[in-house]
Amino acid sequence: MAPSTLPPLPPLPVGQISPPYVDGDGAWHQGGLTLTPEVNRVVDEFLSRLEEAAHGSTGDSSGDSSETAGIRSRLRELARDIPGVRFEDPAHELEPADRIKQELAERLAAENGLDPLRALREIPDAIRYTVSVPTGDYTADVRELQSRLAAAGYEPVELRNGWLDGGEDRTGITARWREPETGVIFGVEYHTPESWQAQAARNAFEHANDQQIPQGERESPAPPRGEHLRPVETPRGVEEITDVR
Repeated sequence: MAPSTLPPLPPLPVGQISPPYVDGDGAWHQGGLTLTPEVNRVVDEFLSRLEEAAHGSTGDSSGDSSETAGIRSRLRELARDIPGVRFEDPAHELEPADRIKQELAERLAAENGLDPLRALREIPDAIRYTVSVPTGDYTADVRELQSRLAAAGYEPVELRNGWLDGGEDRTGITARWREPETGVIFGVEYHTPESWQAQAARNAFEHANDQQIPQGERESPAPPRGEHLRPVETPRGVEEITDVR
């Protein structure tokens, strides 16, 4: 694939949004965004259930020691016998709490009367798993794993085939599913090893230059600006996987 000429990235914003904090009454604040104490408490309870849905549970305070498998372990089991499948970036399976609160605060400010819990359940990337699949088997293996997820009882919500978007910085397939017991939506991103390397470089670049992240928490040094724009091979037959929205 011959590389194309891409426009330069826009300049980074000047300044940095003040870090989030919780006041003495329990309200959450960041910049001009606010969650009331009641809504912030709803979010914290939701985040606890979200982590349990993702990672499973090992019993409760009543003495019940039974273990419940989470989405992560179930997904890994479904993919266990597919050769070459790798789970990437496990440290970022869960969206950071303050990012979820920021997104919720923005939606509540824009939509009067929106139910906070409903809005939380609709956040698309609160749980996200990244899977890399060998390029030669990509299309067949993505279809197989999608079929196994459906057979396991997960409900399909959306599928976006980034390989069809035409931009070299938009590769991979993102499928979103609903966990039927909790109603939580989770995403599965399918990459080839090469497209994952490009995406990881892009993520690192954006994280290192994100003005909403305190300077001490950003990755350093920032990766080269053009690293994530390197062209990658498009898997054969991937155009047969169409968007579902």
